Amino acid sequence: MNAATKDDALGFTVQDRGVLSLRLPAGWPENAQPVSWWWCGAQKDMRHGVVMQLGELPMALRGGRVWVWTPAADTMLAQVTLPTSSRARIAQALPYALEDQLLGEPESLHFAYRAQGGGNLAVGVTERSRLRSWIDALRSAGIEPAVLSPAILALPWDGRDWSMTPEDGELIVRTGPWSGFSCDLAGTSEVPEVLAIALREARAGASPPDALVFCNPPAGTDPDLWSAALQLPVRTEKRECWAQTLGASGFSLLQEEFSPTEPVRELFGALRPAGILLLLWIIAGFGVDLGTLWHLKRVEAVQRHEMFELFRRSFPDAHNIVDPPLQMARELASLQSGSGRPVPGDFLPLLAQAAPAIQAESATHLRGLNYSDSILTLDLRVADYQAIETLRGALAARGLRAKVMDAASHHGAVEGRIRIKPELSP
Repeated sequence: MNAATKDDALGFTVQDRGVLSLRLPAGWPENAQPVSWWWCGAQKDMRHGVVMQLGELPMALRGGRVWVWTPAADTMLAQVTLPTSSRARIAQALPYALEDQLLGEPESLHFAYRAQGGGNLAVGVTERSRLRSWIDALRSAGIEPAVLSPAILALPWDGRDWSMTPEDGELIVRTGPWSGFSCDLAGTSEVPEVLAIALREARAGASPPDALVFCNPPAGTDPDLWSAALQLPVRTEKRECWAQTLGASGFSLLQEEFSPTEPVRELFGALRPAGILLLLWIIAGFGVDLGTLWHLKRVEAVQRHEMFELFRRSFPDAHNIVDPPLQMARELASLQSGSGRPVPGDFLPLLAQAAPAIQAESATHLRGLNYSDSILTLDLRVADYQAIETLRGALAARGLRAKVMDAASHHGAVEGRIRIKPELSP
């Protein structure tokens, strides 16, 4: 089978996009009861079917978004108020807040909740083993559920009326946005005592229902009989609860350790080899850079040691060696000046080296000069600022370090000062 052909006799293709709803029967997966499914496509087209094994579902359906309605009797819905919004503290407090209602040890139970504001929480309590068996059976069939929601919350809710429907020999009753219960349904003419008690408690409270909506009642059900027994209007409706409320309950049992993280884990698993290679490449690159840095440091240390040794051999009387190249240049200049031979930093060599550049500028007039510590300072009068900059460039071209110290316009000309040093001067 390829992507362009039909997935199976039901006519689905792998390009189909929609939401799949599954209704798990009581006792599933240990019993061999069939599982009902509803599929709503992108164009709101609806399909329905029943399978004995989840592996019979089309592959195109199993790979999409899957909403699972779990057996009503397996999850207790409750309301509780806690003075905290911390998830960690709520998880610690829920077993104690519901202690009187729990039938099992808190350690064996999974608590899912939905905040309603003001510290009020809607809570669903399920046996961990039951929840794990559902998830494992679904995953073994290639189904990753996006939401697991108690079947009670699939019934309609309009804010005023309770709703109920028969399912697997039970009566499922929804009493609020995230509340309800299930009880045994003995027959069409016998009203369950649990339902009657729940109505009496509601009337004693602040929010009794206006009516009861009996969705898909069994054949032969007499709504007037139920209404007289419960002292409440009862009306019947034909409604496909599991399909029409697809994805609308807003409550999921997949919380905490049961959160739907498997696709993320699979993604990380697929990217793990590439991640390992990237990490090895980074480590290798860092190792190479570290090795190169260590080698350069060693070379620098060896060369610096050689410079110090050369300086000490050349000038054994010198002390406090900080910068051997600069100190050696100064010592050599001092020796040359002491020998009587001119050196580049002497007055005459500096002036002789600068004179051709000054003479080349016919509009340049030398107003004065000063010499001190191998530095020759010229006071000049030139035609404009460009002329003094041109002279500085000419001096630099002759191997001198020339710097314009100041320049100002005066009586139609520019008077400035240039400081000149030999190239090797400090």
